[in-house]
Amino acid sequence: MQSKIYLGTIALEPNRWSSRTPSIDVLQWMDRAAENGFDGVELWEPHYVQASPEVQNKLYEQRAQTAVFNSYLLPEFGTEASWERLAEICRRLDVRGLKFNFGRDETRIQEYVTVLSSVRKHFPNELAFLCECHPGTVAEQPEGARSVLSAAGLEDVGIICHPFLIGVAKLTRWLDAFGSRVQHMHVQMRDAERRIIRLRDKSEYVKRQIALLHERGYAGAWTVEFVYGTASPNDIPDALFTEACEDRDVLASTLLGLNPSGER
Repeated sequence: MQSKIYLGTIALEPNRWSSRTPSIDVLQWMDRAAENGFDGVELWEPHYVQASPEVQNKLYEQRAQTAVFNSYLLPEFGTEASWERLAEICRRLDVRGLKFNFGRDETRIQEYVTVLSSVRKHFPNELAFLCECHPGTVAEQPEGARSVLSAAGLEDVGIICHPFLIGVAKLTRWLDAFGSRVQHMHVQMRDAERRIIRLRDKSEYVKRQIALLHERGYAGAWTVEFVYGTASPNDIPDALFTEACEDRDVLASTLLGLNPSGER
């Protein structure tokens, strides 16, 4: 079975890092994503919570298209009520995975552990918690992430990696530390100046990283998270979507090349 490839709706949102106020018709882009070969979307939290009731109802009606909910509710800021609201959204949309982040304050690790351990009761048992082990957080390094998750008793939490940002050695460390718990990949790639570039710009590197994952038995999903044109004059939805589709095609063809008999 070939891995699913999702479109992160955050990739198309010019306000993702500024006002965080949605500016796109997310339903339109979800439909276009399906038409262009994506297997669903990773829905950016503001695209749901700041939407009108009419749009929220339509997202519910089309909930089969939303595979992962991309939340930015951090352990140090969320209240019990806010986690309950997030759990209700996950139930309503029937998502298969919830992406979350830890905070960055090393002195508050015990607080993060306590919060995440206590809020799990609000969420469906079948929902996969997916920790985006993000630079600048206490889970940035695989060993630290393993220590934090073990302390929280969250041995079932899945791991999101950024395979085209971290190189062979660090990707290997994540796989060594978590094995089959590495369950999801976020797709973006950058040059030496940290500008986002196309997957085809370093196609051999992309193939090597995917081959490593394939050799280690990775069968999880992929989200096209950020694409060429982000934070540039071309940071407009139409141009970003074209780039996202190109990255999807590169990713899909590379995956198919490693597993030519795989069914999507």
